[in-house]
Amino acid sequence: MEIRVADGQPDLLEAQSLAAFMAALTARIARAYDDGDPVEPLPHRLIEENFWRAIRYGLSGELLDFDRGAPIPARQRLEELLEWVLPAAEDIGAAPYLAIPERNAAERQIERFEGGATLEQIYAEQVRTTEPIGG
Repeated sequence: MEIRVADGQPDLLEAQSLAAFMAALTARIARAYDDGDPVEPLPHRLIEENFWRAIRYGLSGELLDFDRGAPIPARQRLEELLEWVLPAAEDIGAAPYLAIPERNAAERQIERFEGGATLEQIYAEQVRTTEPIGG
């Protein structure tokens, strides 16, 4: 298994949710491995396809479901994955932070641009300080 650094999230709650999800997923996969449940590696081509779909279409798109052998809504796939990791998330204290946003940051930015906002306005909205970080 490999976890890479995710893109920066402009929303603190979404950043917390993403971090909680990655920790819970790691714990869940470790539990499956310890229990002898098969966690088979997937063909890189299929992973790359879903990676591209996620980049291109976000939460409003579809991802390949490897068990079903067909595309399903990305949101549905994430909800199923959250259900699978939930027991581990509860054990490690991450469950309260798990959430799937209605729209991700990229989708919100595209909506703002299509609504007439300039790139400068959209950028400024992403970096505006809304919550203090640190002590």
